Amino acid sequence: MPAFSQPRALSFPELQDLSTAELEHLSQSQDRLDDFIDKLPVVQKLNNNVEDMITRNEELAKENLSKQPRLEELGYSVREKLDALAVLKNSYESLSQEYQRLSDRYAPGSIKESLRLAALHSDEESERIAEQFLGGRMSVEQFVSIYLQKRTVSQIRKTKEEKLGSQLSELQRAGY
Repeated sequence: MPAFSQPRALSFPELQDLSTAELEHLSQSQDRLDDFIDKLPVVQKLNNNVEDMITRNEELAKENLSKQPRLEELGYSVREKLDALAVLKNSYESLSQEYQRLSDRYAPGSIKESLRLAALHSDEESERIAEQFLGGRMSVEQFVSIYLQKRTVSQIRKTKEEKLGSQLSELQRAGY
């Protein structure tokens, strides 16, 4: 038995109502066949759907085009904000580096070390003044005045360094 033995549903039920002569007439003329197909409800529905889609696409295209100026304006605004952000970022990085430099410079440990070096420098200057006096290049009055001034500065700096050192030690013991 052939595989076609089961009845098949017709794809175009409109053809059932036509006579053999009408069917032959359709098959002999492409224009008539096109007209018949165009009048089929399924094809008309498809055509209407296509027209609706075309209309909707045109509406969407017009709507999209109407939004283009606003999009360009927003794009420009975003670019301006990105430029401003870049400037702010560079400023932040620069200020952050400056802050770090100053933070290191004025850290208690750095200040203590600066006081120690300044006291050492004052001691060296007072030694140089003593050598000048012993070498006869300075009078007693000049020596006493300058030497006492340098030694006083040196002692003040050493005292401040020691006091800061003890305060830092106490803070470290306290957990700061």
